[in-house]
Amino acid sequence: MKISVLHIILFAFLSYSSIAQQVVLTDEVRQSLIDTPKESLWLHTNNTTFFPSEYLYFNIYTLNVSTLKASDLSKVAYVHLVSSGGDTALVKRVALNDGFGQGDLFIPPTLKTGSYQIQAYTAWMLNEPQSIFTQEVFIINPYTNAKVTAVNTEELTSNNKPTKLGEFNSIAIEVAKQYKKRDSIELLIRTINEANLSSFPYSVSVRKIDTIPHPIRNQIWNSKSVQNTSIKDSIWLPEHRGGTIRAQVNSDFFDAKSAVISQRGTDRLVLRLTDENSNTISIQSPKANSDFSVLIQDQGNYSIEDLIKFNSLPKPKKQVYPSSFKSIDPHFKIAIIKRSLYNQIENSYFEFKPDSIILNPNTSFLKSLNSVEFNLNEYTRFATLKETIREIIPEVSVTTIQEKDVIRVKQIRMMPRFENALLLVDGIVFANTQQLFDISATMIDKIRVYTEPFVLGGKTYAGALIMTGNDPEAPYFNKVVNVPQTHLTESPKSYFNQLHKSYSNLPDYRTQLYWNPRLSPSEFQNIQLFSSDISGRFEVRVQGLDSNLKPFSVVKEFEVN
Repeated sequence: MKISVLHIILFAFLSYSSIAQQVVLTDEVRQSLIDTPKESLWLHTNNTTFFPSEYLYFNIYTLNVSTLKASDLSKVAYVHLVSSGGDTALVKRVALNDGFGQGDLFIPPTLKTGSYQIQAYTAWMLNEPQSIFTQEVFIINPYTNAKVTAVNTEELTSNNKPTKLGEFNSIAIEVAKQYKKRDSIELLIRTINEANLSSFPYSVSVRKIDTIPHPIRNQIWNSKSVQNTSIKDSIWLPEHRGGTIRAQVNSDFFDAKSAVISQRGTDRLVLRLTDENSNTISIQSPKANSDFSVLIQDQGNYSIEDLIKFNSLPKPKKQVYPSSFKSIDPHFKIAIIKRSLYNQIENSYFEFKPDSIILNPNTSFLKSLNSVEFNLNEYTRFATLKETIREIIPEVSVTTIQEKDVIRVKQIRMMPRFENALLLVDGIVFANTQQLFDISATMIDKIRVYTEPFVLGGKTYAGALIMTGNDPEAPYFNKVVNVPQTHLTESPKSYFNQLHKSYSNLPDYRTQLYWNPRLSPSEFQNIQLFSSDISGRFEVRVQGLDSNLKPFSVVKEFEVN
C-alpha cells in the first residue's frame, strides 16, 4: 500500500538534471556528444607522503582539449584516494570554477601504512579512462603494525629531491636563508616573465623537508592526449551545473514524480522533480556550504531507509595498480616518531587554528519579484491558518475546487498552464494545501506574498506565499535523513596562517607553515608567515601551469634554527 500524502523535500540550490550516466538513443544525440570537446585534468599536492591527522592539500586544473583553454564543461571534479588493492579509502567532490578547483583530504588513523593512488577526474572523463589523472602517495601510520625491514635507503629517499629553481625561470622566490623559531618570514614571489604563465591560479606551499621516503611527483601531463572517440551506448555526461546526486526510491511506498526540492530555512530555490524513470530521483548537488538533507512529510510508521537510497558517486572501475612502496627502514624511526608527535600536539590545539569556509552570498531567486509582507503578531490571531490567510491577507484567496482548497494570488490572471501559488514554510514546499492548513496558525509568524507569476523547474506558479515559522522542531520536520557526506561538493577554504601575535602562548609544531592554493601572479608580492617551534630545513614551493599548460614546480629552501 502506498503512503497517501507523501513528499520528499530535497534541500538543494540547483535545478533538476538528468542522470549523469544515460543511454544514447538517437543518432543526433550521439553526434552531438561526439562533437562535445573532451577534458583533461591535472592535480598537484603539497606533499607525497602523509601521516594520520595530516591534510593532503591539492589543486585541480581542467582543460578543454579542443581549445587548450580552461574547461567550462564540468563544474565538479572527483578526487579518490585508492589503496594499492583498488579499494577507495577517501573521496571528495570538488567544485570547479573556470576550470580550477581546490580542496583537501584529511588522513584518518584507520588507513594502513603503504602506497595509495590519487585518482582525479570529471564524470565526462570516465568515458576516456586513460585521461584519469593519477599520483602515487605514501601513507605511514606508526599506530599500526606495519612491516619493517631493511631496504636500500638511498633508493627510497632519492625521490625527495626538490625541483631546481633554474628549471623554470619565469618566477623567482626570495626568502632569507636562515630564521629563528617563531620568527616572522617575509616571502617575496616575483614574476620575471608573465607571458610564460597561464591564467590558472598558483599554489604556494611552505613545509618542512624530511628524509622520510616520498614517491616521485607526477610531472608529465600531455594535455592533447585525449582524442575524440566513438560514443558508446552508455556514457557519462558532463556535470555542467553541479554534481548530480542520484537516489533510488521504493515505488511500493510512493511515486518519485511527487518529489520537490527546497532548502530548509530559505527561499533560495524550490523545484518539483519529474523523471522518466519513476523510481529514480536525480538532482544537482548543492553549492558549497549548503546543508543537503531529505525530509519526508507523513504520519506513517516506517524507516527512511525503506524509502530512499543514494547511489554511489561516479568512479573508475576497480583495479590493482603497481606500488613502489617497499617497506619502512629502521633508519627512519626517529624522523617518524618526531613527525607523529608534532601531529598529535597540533591536533590537540586545532580549535584555535581552524581552517575557515569561504561563504557564498545568500541570495533569493524571488528578490526581483514584487511582494508584500504580513507580520501576523500585529494582527488578531485566528484559530486556523486557513482563516488567517482569508481574513488578514487581501491579496490572496482561498477557494474550494472539487472539494479541495486552492490558494491563489488574486491579481494574477489564471491561465490553464499556471500552477497554483507556490507554498513554502521555512523553505519546505507544501504541494498539498490541506497539509499546509493542518499547521497551527500560532506556529507561523510572517507571511510574504509574491504577486507576480514566475517559472521554476518547468512549472509556472501564480505567485507565492513564503511563510516563516517560529519552531525549529516543528512536526513538518518529522522525518529527516542526511545525504552521505561524499555526495556533497567540497567547499573552498581559507587556510589557517599562524600569526604569533594572537597565539603566542600556544605550542606550535606545524610542519606545514603555509598553504595558499588560489594565488594569481598579481597577488604574489609579499607574503607574511611565521616559523614554528620546529627547527630544520624548509622549502617554499610554487606550483602551477605555464603558458604551454605544462606543470612546473619552483622550490627554494631555508633553515630554521
